[in-house]
Amino acid sequence: MPNSSPRRSRRWLKIAAMCVAVVVLLVAAGSFMVVRAVDEFYSPDWRSTSSGEAKRNGVFVAAPTVIPAAVAVSDSVEMHVTDAWVERPTHVHYRWGLISHVVVDSGYRFMLHLAKAPVAGKAWTLRIRDCFASVDYYLNDQRAGSSGDFATEVLFDQSRSPFPDTVHLRAVWHAPVPPPPGAAPSPVPDCP
Repeated sequence: MPNSSPRRSRRWLKIAAMCVAVVVLLVAAGSFMVVRAVDEFYSPDWRSTSSGEAKRNGVFVAAPTVIPAAVAVSDSVEMHVTDAWVERPTHVHYRWGLISHVVVDSGYRFMLHLAKAPVAGKAWTLRIRDCFASVDYYLNDQRAGSSGDFATEVLFDQSRSPFPDTVHLRAVWHAPVPPPPGAAPSPVPDCP
């Protein structure tokens, strides 16, 4: 009788260790599959960060001309085109949930990078998120984005058909709205 108790406790110890191992394996496999599901869900929105990266990834299609190369967004700030390209959209697909495969989709994605610069002869300060004015950007007369701080912007548009060799850029500035009569003055400075 005295020998059966240590055997029984060893058996329970082995069963507990096997249960812990199974739980750890299930958690690891579950997190592995969740990461892949998240990749597959969000990957259609992933874009190249530059025309050079699009070329390295093999999705670069063309580098259209953007007219004008700079647009005024206020009296003292312009947004200059720093990079523009057309790429093929892609998404990630996992075969059997294990092996990743990048799929090149049909259609085209136009990407445009803009950077803030002062208008010639005018002084400006960088007031990121300090003002209530905003700018809407249009590509070929279709709204492509907006900004409230005039910092670096990335605009994109997606289409089933190829983009033209020339893309027209336009910015519409919306002035800050003054406080209502009798209201305390706003602590937010005027936009640059």
